[in-house]
Parts: sequence; C-alpha cells; structure tokens
Amino acid sequence: MNEQVSANIAYLKAQKDTVSIATPANALDSIYQNTSGKIRVVTVSVTFYCDGTNTAICYVYVDSFTPPTTQRAYFGLASAGARNSYKTVSFIVPVNYYYKVAKTIAGSSLATVGPWTEWDLH
Repeated sequence: MNEQVSANIAYLKAQKDTVSIATPANALDSIYQNTSGKIRVVTVSVTFYCDGTNTAICYVYVDSFTPPTTQRAYFGLASAGARNSYKTVSFIVPVNYYYKVAKTIAGSSLATVGPWTEWDLH
C-alpha cells in the first residue's frame, strides 16, 4: 500500500472519532443555534395524535438569522379518523445557523416530541 493511501486511511479513521452525538432535551417551538463549529445533522421524532377532524403538523425552519423563517421540511398527520402516528425527520444545520421544529395543531390534536438526536460532523 503506498504512503498516500495509508495516510488517507489514518486520516479517515481519526475523523470518524470526531463525530459527537448528543441527545438533548430539546422542545418543539424553541429556537436553537448550531455553535459547535461543525455541520450538525438533527433527527427529531414526534408522536402525533389526531382527533379525527383536525391535523397535527410540524415544520422545520433553518436560517442564518433568528428567528428562522425559511421552511425546510414538514411532517405530520392529517385528519382521517382519530389515531396516533409516529414520524421522524432529519435535517442539516450549517455552522452558526438557527433552527426550530414548530408544531401547528388544531382542535384536540397533539404533537409530542420524542427522541431528538444531534450529530456534529467534522
């Protein structure tokens, strides 16, 4: 194996060890900022309950300013009979950007945050 390949393998192994994983106690409708100095991947799971006539939806906002207003994704549950649904979304947050997962619910529908995991990449 030549020196360049060996050096690249060593470099990649070292980078793997720089990924940090957090499971913060974050909340829906709160604004957060990525101050890690690294690109952040966020995965949020939400339990939705629809009362049968209304909807429960979450929107992901990411921007370089606060409050973030650019919608990047949405996920949720439309009214089609009372039921529960478990949904997950993943998104990327650049360094120093702000992000928020906001809920919009109607009637007695609910949106409850579940696991929220963040990976800071090198």
